Amino acid sequence: MAGALVLALDTSDATVGHAHAQFGISVLALLFGVWTFWTHGRRQVTAAGVYGIGSAVFVGFAGLYWWNDRGRLLPGTLFAATAVCYFTHVGMYFLFWHRQGRGFKDLPWHPAERDVSNGGVLLGAVVTLCGVAAASRGALISLSGPTAFAGIALMTVSLCRQTNLRALSPLRILLIGAAFALYARYVFTGYGRLNLAALGLMVAIVVARQVPGRTVKLVGLLGVGPALWVFIQLRESFGRSLYGGSGLSGIGSVVSPLRFFARLIDLQASLPLGNGDTFLAALVTPVPSALWADKPPGFGAVLAQIFNPQVLGVGGSLAALAHGEWFYDFRWWGVVAMVAVLGLAVGWTDRWLLAASSRPIVHRWQLLSLTGAVLASAGVVDLLWVGSQTYMARTGVRVLVLLLLLVTWGAFFRRERGRRPSTRARDAAP
Repeated sequence: MAGALVLALDTSDATVGHAHAQFGISVLALLFGVWTFWTHGRRQVTAAGVYGIGSAVFVGFAGLYWWNDRGRLLPGTLFAATAVCYFTHVGMYFLFWHRQGRGFKDLPWHPAERDVSNGGVLLGAVVTLCGVAAASRGALISLSGPTAFAGIALMTVSLCRQTNLRALSPLRILLIGAAFALYARYVFTGYGRLNLAALGLMVAIVVARQVPGRTVKLVGLLGVGPALWVFIQLRESFGRSLYGGSGLSGIGSVVSPLRFFARLIDLQASLPLGNGDTFLAALVTPVPSALWADKPPGFGAVLAQIFNPQVLGVGGSLAALAHGEWFYDFRWWGVVAMVAVLGLAVGWTDRWLLAASSRPIVHRWQLLSLTGAVLASAGVVDLLWVGSQTYMARTGVRVLVLLLLLVTWGAFFRRERGRRPSTRARDAAP
């Protein structure tokens, strides 16, 4: 109903009608994104909730930013882009996510077997240090960051599953905080601020059930504003260190994806049809470019070729939200298909998280499965921001690291099938 009223405001008067409509639809997108994050999964932070908070920032907040910056407002197309993002979010939520969120209400708590959780902490710490060491030396840049991220995730999940007590001990909080600080100091280079946001979301997903009520969600919502301010300052400081006084726009990558989606709509008559090439590029992301000279470019690089080819010379790219990718490849039919595909994909991720969180963790693969579900859920913010290629380059590689760890763990911590029951199991036996 509220959305229909906002559509009615979009009159032919570009000065008044579009401005009012843009404000209204942006507020709706912001509020619905916050509501999704707060309600879906109850106290548990979910993949749908991550999409919600991402939509609140990259659609709602961004829409209000461009509404306020009326000198560069795109009449009609910006409103259309914001409205498409809002209504597709509403559609995905009520068609695919709404009922599923209730399943997180009464999840049982199963601490992991002691040798499994201890092995996870140890292996996670080793992998984190290896990734941090490689990143600090500028080696294997495309792999060192995801490796460190995956190691931190494994260590965090293992630490939180070590005990029957849901309360986090000061030592565990200190270890998780130290790992986060290592990543921020030695892996984060100034680019890719969304990696820090995804890392924070990963921790929130893991610890949400160990904190009373919806405290984690409340802290997350209250922390969005300060986090945005810090990220803006980091970006501007990094830009000044590279380019001097002109620097870089600290807020550009937060608000520009919505505007680039609007520009795609504006230029649709002259744009080539992608026909799914960007999704093919996402599937082959793990293949090194050195081994494939004609490797198809990802959606971010395609956008740069269209709007700002200069950034390609320094390895940069642009973003236009997941909606922009589907629109570029298949136009409006693609946006319709996105509701089903993305709705099912995020819903499947939450089913994975629910199943992995519900089962007892007695084998290493169960611990790694839970870690993988956490990584896939936290990475949804990347999927929304720019589309499939960045999701695969970040979350996809992190999950591949976990698969490699499954083999590595089996080599170094091999156990007999007929192992003796753990101390916890013996104590519980009649």
